[in-house]
Amino acid sequence: AIAEETPDVVLYYRVPQLCKSMKLTPVPLRQFRGTLVSLGYQASHFHREPEAVKTDAPNAVVYDLMRTWAEEHPRENPPMPKILQKEFTLKRPVEWTVEEARVEASGKSKVARFLPNPEPNWGPKRAARGGPAASEQPQGAAAASGES
Repeated sequence: AIAEETPDVVLYYRVPQLCKSMKLTPVPLRQFRGTLVSLGYQASHFHREPEAVKTDAPNAVVYDLMRTWAEEHPRENPPMPKILQKEFTLKRPVEWTVEEARVEASGKSKVARFLPNPEPNWGPKRAARGGPAASEQPQGAAAASGES
């Protein structure tokens, strides 16, 4: 998953959270990434967040895409947030394009990037607790503290 990322891009956007903050229906991630690539920017997924997009596109371009999405998929209850009412900086019309599925060099396709847990309750277990000898001091500790 890390090998497919754009290495020189540092920041990322969590697209569903961005849509939620603007009270929009979520933009499909493959469509969002594909549109950024068709506009000439680098875009990839982020290895740690399944719903994030790493891109070198400026904030203005990302928010222009959100404004376009808001126009094409209007909310039921206006008014729109002020950030969606600003002027566009992109050339109009913006065509949404879907990112093509990447195929590995080995010929395999459909490799899961974010695997599900292998079994129920998988993951870190409870912290270890002291055994029955935890209340007793070792002999070396008593001598070091000056006790007789």
